[in-house]
Amino acid sequence: MADSYTFMNDHKRAEEHFRKALSFYINDKDHDAVMRIYISLGELREQQNGHIDAINYFRKALTVLEQHKEIPYREHFFSYIRMVWAKSSFNDGQFHTAYNLYSKALNNETVVGGSVDAACMVGLGEVHIKNKNYSEAVNCLEKATSYFEEKKYYKPVMVKAYVKLIEAYELSHSFEKADANWRRLSIVKDSASARQQRKELNELNIRYELDQNEKQIIQYETEQKYIAVIFIFLSGLLLITFFFVWLFVSRQRINYLSEKRELEMIAMRAQMNPHFIFNCLNSINDFIIKSERELSSNYLAKFAKLIRYILNNSRTTFVMFENELNALRLYLELESMRFEGKFNYQVVIAPEIESLELEIPSMIVQPYIENSIWHGIQHLAGQGNLLLNFKLKGRYLVCTIEDNGIGRPASSNLTSSKKNGKMVEVHGTQIAQERLNQMVKIGYLRAGIRIVESA
Repeated sequence: MADSYTFMNDHKRAEEHFRKALSFYINDKDHDAVMRIYISLGELREQQNGHIDAINYFRKALTVLEQHKEIPYREHFFSYIRMVWAKSSFNDGQFHTAYNLYSKALNNETVVGGSVDAACMVGLGEVHIKNKNYSEAVNCLEKATSYFEEKKYYKPVMVKAYVKLIEAYELSHSFEKADANWRRLSIVKDSASARQQRKELNELNIRYELDQNEKQIIQYETEQKYIAVIFIFLSGLLLITFFFVWLFVSRQRINYLSEKRELEMIAMRAQMNPHFIFNCLNSINDFIIKSERELSSNYLAKFAKLIRYILNNSRTTFVMFENELNALRLYLELESMRFEGKFNYQVVIAPEIESLELEIPSMIVQPYIENSIWHGIQHLAGQGNLLLNFKLKGRYLVCTIEDNGIGRPASSNLTSSKKNGKMVEVHGTQIAQERLNQMVKIGYLRAGIRIVESA
């Protein structure tokens, strides 16, 4: 394509395509192609009268040719590069350099063996005219025109050869020979004119083909851009769809796990509440057996009130602290009645808590109070004491249960003994611990339980 632009004298586009090709062939290490492109760039710059640039390109081409012996037609290219280099040197006024290069291109032969040699003869003729060696100029130019006539080489260089030959004859006062060559030149010009017309027609055809190729290239690049945009759009849409599907599935999984844990907590409350109710019914049964009707009635009324609280909050994870505190006091009253004053209890609330509307997990403290009474104080020989204390520590509500029971080691020994042929089961504190663990996993709260054995 660069050669086509050169043919149409579109120097800017031609140089642009030559440079692109040069970068490609240098990376591909195609030395033959690199040399040819340097020659083409030199000729292109020479057409624009950039003689120095042209000479630099020809010098680079010759360097590549000398360094890489594998390049074919080496002798031809040595002659051709020196010939075009000599032409640029002549146009730049370096006549001596031009003469040496033309001479080297001819390999010191006097016989014209091709178009390059003929062109060199024309160049030498010009140099001799500049140096006023007219006989030498005529000798070189006669050889060149003879070759062109024989080969019917009707190109501008042939016209130039006749013009210079006529000039040499006129300067040497051989006007008759100059007149004969003028007649010959008119015939050559007619032939060259016909050739130029064919060239212009070919140029029009090439221009049309180039325009068509450029349109196809532009259309192809536009289609590629559309394809790239569509691909990016579809890829982005796919990623967004995948993200939302992943988000939906993740949320469904989180909701599922949350609901699962919530159901597990409800099941734990359902386990704990029957355990507490069973213990209370045992107490009522003891009062009835002992025929203490008034005490049984009072106990039953308090028990019913407590059961109503349990039923109201059986589906609630958190309750108001005040309501939970009332339920705990009611429970302690029931246990104190059942054990007939065997222990004293005290509930202490820090002043700063009373002004706050706190919520705590329902029935989470009661199993530990029950454990203190049933497995600690119950087995004392003397009076039992139980202290229930609530206070704030930073952002946390701290509940402390203190008793003077027999201690965990002794209680464990008693719990392991058999009663009516069956083992006594203790579930309340275990269920409460599991409930707290589930709440922490879900993220409802941060909580912990610590049991300390008094000295």
